[in-house]
Amino acid sequence: MTTTKKIIPLTLVMAGGHGTRFWPESTKEHPKQYLKLTGDLSLLQKTWRRLDGVIPFENRYLVTIQEQKNLAQLHSMNHLLQENILFEPSSRNTAACLLLALAAMENQYEDLKNSVLVLLPADHVILNEEAFKNSLNEAITSAAQYQKIITLGIRPYFPHTGYGYIKKSLQGPIADNLFEVERFVEKPDFIKAQQYLTEGSYFWNSGMFVAPLAVWLEELKIHAPELMKHYAPFKELIKKKEDRKLAALYQKLPSISLDYALMEKSKEIYLQEASFDWNDLGSWDALESVCDKIDNNVMVSSNSRYYFKESKGNIISTEDGKFVGLINVQDMIVISNDKCLLVLPKKDAQRIKDVVDFLKSSPGDYEDLL
Repeated sequence: MTTTKKIIPLTLVMAGGHGTRFWPESTKEHPKQYLKLTGDLSLLQKTWRRLDGVIPFENRYLVTIQEQKNLAQLHSMNHLLQENILFEPSSRNTAACLLLALAAMENQYEDLKNSVLVLLPADHVILNEEAFKNSLNEAITSAAQYQKIITLGIRPYFPHTGYGYIKKSLQGPIADNLFEVERFVEKPDFIKAQQYLTEGSYFWNSGMFVAPLAVWLEELKIHAPELMKHYAPFKELIKKKEDRKLAALYQKLPSISLDYALMEKSKEIYLQEASFDWNDLGSWDALESVCDKIDNNVMVSSNSRYYFKESKGNIISTEDGKFVGLINVQDMIVISNDKCLLVLPKKDAQRIKDVVDFLKSSPGDYEDLL
């Protein structure tokens, strides 16, 4: 199937998460997507910059939670219309976020088959921005042409156990670099991840999806009826700006991820292999592959005051200007701010969750640290 009508590219950036694996820098008051972890711009600001020349200013949307309103507005300034920042009335996971955005967009865009919505996380790192733009333009065109959901798959280069995977069909490409999807798979153990890498038909699930509004709506109707039964009144309440009734209805929506609600069930998904680098920054140790090293160590803050002796492979984040001295320290994570000091081996980066869980267990004593 081909399309001759003009494609209207849209995007929805999802930015409501808390990113606790980057504690103590990422907190409820200042989550990961608003941190400057890889340069002078926050992760959200870099996400917006990557869309320049691909998604027009007026066609960009952001969904987040009310508690992040000021941060979202600050880090989105000059990147989208302020009225296109959507706020969840309550936290109901990514499928509900999409429904909120679809209802707002359907009230504005009439050509649902050629209005193509790109779903993007707010907190990923992509260094080759031109390659990203090329891949995204290709995916938008394919989504409109074939009236399918296009997922951007990342070819794995090591057996990662922290990502979900997507298996492409072995029947051959639909078109150049475009394949049918056989299945989505959960995060594997190390042995399975090795098998996926060796087999060559598995890709990392980047969480980036592209589809016409009509396809999003139809597929949700088929695979997430419990969600979609609220859609018509939902859309009407948004149109009338009846926020109180909208909040009450939103609370009734199932709290379910988009992967579970739709992606793992739909038969209308094609996989496009991404031509760009990608890192979801799932933990502090992930910075090692996206940040320049200073004397064999990663310094997250712009800090020229340091002394390293027989120390390498460390990841250090401190307040700007704080002097850092390391002697005979290897492969550690050292995080210091005005409230916390965190030190742990790099290989145990995922165990930061243990500290966060401890703090949450006694919220009265540690609320200011979360």
